[in-house]
Amino acid sequence: MPRIVILHLFLLATVLVVMPTAPAAAGELEESPPQYQLDLIVTTAQRENERFFYTVDELTAEDLWQRDVQTAAQALNFLPGIRTKVARVGHGQYVCIRGFEQQHLLILVDGVPLYNPYDGLVELDHIPSEQIQAIRVVKGTSSATYGPNALGGVINIITKNPHGKANRGMVAEFGQNNTINIRLHHGFRTGPMDIQFSGSRACSDGFRLAQDFQETEVPKLPDGQDLLHYEDGGRRDNSDYAKMAGHLALSYLPGEKFNLTFSGSLVDNEWGVATHPFYNAKKNKSRIRYWRFTEWRQGMANLSAVYRPRKGLTARAGAFYNKYDNTLDSYDDDTYTSQEKGYAYHSVYDDHALGGQFQLAGDLGRAGNVTLGGGILQDVHRDTPDEGQPTGEFQMRTWWVGVQDQTKISERVSAALGINYALLDKRQAADLTDAGEDFATLNPHICVASLTSPSSRVYLSLAHQTGFPTMKQLYGKDGNPQLKAQKTNHLELGTEWAVSAQTRLDGALFYDWVSDLIEGNYLSRTTVNVEKAHLFGGEVSYKYSPAKALHIALSYSYLRTENKSDQRPGEYLQFRPEHTLDWRLSARFLEKCKILFYGSALSRQHFYDDFNERRLSHLPAYCVANLTFSWQALSYMEPFLSVSNLSDADYQEVYTSPAPGRDFRGGLRMSW
Repeated sequence: MPRIVILHLFLLATVLVVMPTAPAAAGELEESPPQYQLDLIVTTAQRENERFFYTVDELTAEDLWQRDVQTAAQALNFLPGIRTKVARVGHGQYVCIRGFEQQHLLILVDGVPLYNPYDGLVELDHIPSEQIQAIRVVKGTSSATYGPNALGGVINIITKNPHGKANRGMVAEFGQNNTINIRLHHGFRTGPMDIQFSGSRACSDGFRLAQDFQETEVPKLPDGQDLLHYEDGGRRDNSDYAKMAGHLALSYLPGEKFNLTFSGSLVDNEWGVATHPFYNAKKNKSRIRYWRFTEWRQGMANLSAVYRPRKGLTARAGAFYNKYDNTLDSYDDDTYTSQEKGYAYHSVYDDHALGGQFQLAGDLGRAGNVTLGGGILQDVHRDTPDEGQPTGEFQMRTWWVGVQDQTKISERVSAALGINYALLDKRQAADLTDAGEDFATLNPHICVASLTSPSSRVYLSLAHQTGFPTMKQLYGKDGNPQLKAQKTNHLELGTEWAVSAQTRLDGALFYDWVSDLIEGNYLSRTTVNVEKAHLFGGEVSYKYSPAKALHIALSYSYLRTENKSDQRPGEYLQFRPEHTLDWRLSARFLEKCKILFYGSALSRQHFYDDFNERRLSHLPAYCVANLTFSWQALSYMEPFLSVSNLSDADYQEVYTSPAPGRDFRGGLRMSW
């Protein structure tokens, strides 16, 4: 315990030291707004206020291009305190922020909530970078108008729109195991119309494991005398994929007061779920799981309108429809040809989400900038567990309304006050007579921010936030219709300091008192409310650009998670590293050559081993470094070569799910 206290005092001292009391001569905080628009959520002025009050990180399309980012999941790993990793069930890339997993985060695409209505997840590695104009992450406290389900923060993925500027580009990438990735985009304006479209095609026979890969020993239960053998090294079994994605955005801008935007996207995939041991808690048996998604389709459509009748007043409204069609096949063995055994099945999911949002924002003078917003979501999940079985239907409806007031207290100090009311209506739960009680929650927050100099700010926020259970947690196999809503009281102190024109330093301390956190034991498919849990820590980020051609970024995150419930397997929450160090070095030399060296080091992660009576175990610490070299051969053409996992480290992000070993990729980027 003294070690924790000392570390907290050190982090607090860091924040106080980097907060100057006198104006700096150079490096004032950026005041110009970003050159993109996020419909339905925040205006340009509000975005700058959002950055002023909260902990906000951002990546632009140029950042993604320069760092050879392929997907949204890969992009998020460049931000401090954020980690994407394989899901606990061994497939898909999901994001965590400060110990809150993806079910506890609100993910938006162009202001529209993006999630599978059944499990509340979205696989971010299925969103190609060519669709993305920017990614904006608000950690911890966020605007009340976002609504519920943002316990750990909000991730906004803003798709490309030309806004009058033509853009064209293509990336052709090739790698080991017949890996091919082709991505292209094109945007232009004709009259009052902006048009943007992009497409991608990616396929691979799978990834290779590290040369010194060693299979984790998993007992074959119930007798435990033998071991389960699920992977023999080389190319990872059943890790192949074939993905296609397309995106279209149309904006009608007849004048300065009004614009109308439509955006739509389609993802069509087929992919294997790498072989993975599975534990059945009811039968106390373990076996190997052989799964393939023979169909995985996701479609999104969004229509939004913005009207500015006069200066200082903006009205926004929009509607959206998201559709998911998935077919999951469970096979008898690693031949993936027969489905005769009791655990084999052909499961079909048919999900959709329909909703609408509104926002009215105005400058009320002394009363400040007031924003009123709200929305409704209608979620429907239909699943057929196996051929010949009846189809069950589940429905839930979420309502919310929120108001936020951002006002200036003095020339240097401003405050943000917000509150939202949210309601979850459990409308239908297949053949269950009792779908459980509905949830209603009130979530207030307050933030105070101050300019301590022209180049620095400090902010303090306190918020109460709520997250609702998903359909899977309530009604899935071994689900619990009586699960409670998750709640957290969040406290955060942060600072941002432009030390000079070349140096920037950010820091934040945070503490979450969480009640009824839904912490699934994914290996045994059970969900429970963790009565009390604490998540606390700090982040420090350092950016230095001593020359135009040299950029250095370092970030360190400390996270402590504690399970404080009376009945618990141990004191830790699972799979959350205590220490994380990220680095990035970008250098340009010989005028046309560029090198990018980046990576992460994570401390060990605690988990409770279901295969060994839930004994406390640990995933070893690991360090992964990556390197990309590119050459500007022509003004519009840039060949590149990338190496991931330079040291060919054998590591696991999730128990019994080995990560990829060293991987080589090369290709060509073009823009004109």
